[in-house]
This record gives sequence, C-alpha cells and structure tokens, in this order.
Amino acid sequence: MGQLQRVPNQNLLLLLFSRCPSGKRVLRLSSSPLPSSLQDGPRMDLTQVSSVNSELLEVRTQEREQLVGLNDRFATYIEKVRFLEQQNKALLSELEVLRARQCNPSRLQAIFEGRRGT
Repeated sequence: MGQLQRVPNQNLLLLLFSRCPSGKRVLRLSSSPLPSSLQDGPRMDLTQVSSVNSELLEVRTQEREQLVGLNDRFATYIEKVRFLEQQNKALLSELEVLRARQCNPSRLQAIFEGRRGT
C-alpha cells in the first residue's frame, strides 16, 4: 500500500472540451497510450505525491492572494485616474470662464473707460 503501480501498455483517457460551430460545448472522450516516460518510470510513493500536491496548493493560494492584492491596487489606481480626469474637466471649464472674462470686458470697464475719455 502507498505505491502507485504502472501497468505497461495502459492507455490514458482524456476528456476534451470543444465548441461546435453552433457554439455549444461538447465533451469528447479520447484515449491515447501513456508516454514511455510514464510507462517505464519508477513507482511513486503516495506521500511524495501528497506532499507535492500540498506544495502546489500552497503556491496557488499565494498566487491567488497576490492577484487579489494587485487587483485591489489596480482598482485604486483606476479610481484615482477617474477622479483626476473629473478634476481636469472642472479646471478646464473654469479656465474657459476666465478666458471669456478676459476677452470680453465687462460693462463696468467700458463705462469706466468712457468716463476717462471725456
């Protein structure tokens, strides 16, 4: 017990998902011979397999945590960009108002200049 035994000439069963032209997913069952490296390879201890599996699960968990952190940072960045774009629009509107005031003098300025000239 605790050993995986390999049977020579054993076939490997594959489940393949593919899409039909109609767009539906289809499950196909395929059989192929095991690669020679698996047919003639050494026996594997189940504790080794379990250890490797737990290491892979730990790595996957760490990668998932990193992706969550990166996703949060990216979301914060996008919020900041949107805020700055909104602020930029407000500043551009304010600039247009100030330029319009500068180009179109007020009636008060015209009255003042009219009195100065007389």
